[in-house]
Amino acid sequence: MPPRSALYVPGSKARALEKAPTLGADALIIDLEDSVAPDAKEAARRATLQFLRAHAGESELFCTVRINALHHDLWRDDLEAVLPGAPDALVVPKVEHFEDLMALESLLETHDSTGEIRLWAMIESPLAVLNAFDIARHPRVSALMMGTSDLTRELRPYNAMLRGNEPDRSPFHTALQQVVLAGRAAGVNLIDGVYVDLKDVSGFAAECQEGLRLGFDGKSVIHPSQIGPANTIFLPSDEELQRAKRILDAWHAAQKIGDEVCVVEGRLVERLHAAEAAFIMHRRGQATP
Repeated sequence: MPPRSALYVPGSKARALEKAPTLGADALIIDLEDSVAPDAKEAARRATLQFLRAHAGESELFCTVRINALHHDLWRDDLEAVLPGAPDALVVPKVEHFEDLMALESLLETHDSTGEIRLWAMIESPLAVLNAFDIARHPRVSALMMGTSDLTRELRPYNAMLRGNEPDRSPFHTALQQVVLAGRAAGVNLIDGVYVDLKDVSGFAAECQEGLRLGFDGKSVIHPSQIGPANTIFLPSDEELQRAKRILDAWHAAQKIGDEVCVVEGRLVERLHAAEAAFIMHRRGQATP
């Protein structure tokens, strides 16, 4: 099931690591990159491995680790340190080419020849956006993540970094939609970027709604207060669930008499609508009729 919320947790913060599994995020991203100072990297790696081993076998906890970018040597030390803990996935920042993942793959194979450890590739530059489909086709990649802060800086809309977040991300819609298209074409999950204004509750909710409309499965979050809204917004509502049930009931009734179409609430329903209704029910953990 795609994560609705993916919470960043600094690997150097012991208290944050301790609390993280209890906060209700669908996925945890233990961070060894931006939130960890250079002189704290080694301690963060040890703490991350300890965390992974302590929570091994907890099927309800999906745990990933964000390593350092592949253009630094730090990522190799990250992998050597944390792979014995068998994280569910590695979050790989600043991926721009399919080939960027090949050196990572060769090292991964020494610890995980079966391919169980997946990769979440972060799309953080114009070149990454243009190459998103190729990146998503790597056999280990199971998700594309938007790195919207870095992408904002590189796209350079007027004064955007100083203004901060705005509910209207229309200057970035082309880039966001291209990544959504690439992810859907490759069959991987899609996770929207972070919202950095922790006090702007309504702005965060608006950006989640926008991400949902654009086609993202969930949202990267940086504070526990953002988990609940993301989980709610990226989950089909009770109204949507009930409508999905009505569509499937009508569709199955039509099939029993040999029809491929039916009408529900004045709208034509075909096989593709039934498939979408079944997905909504699956997303809500409901068995389909």
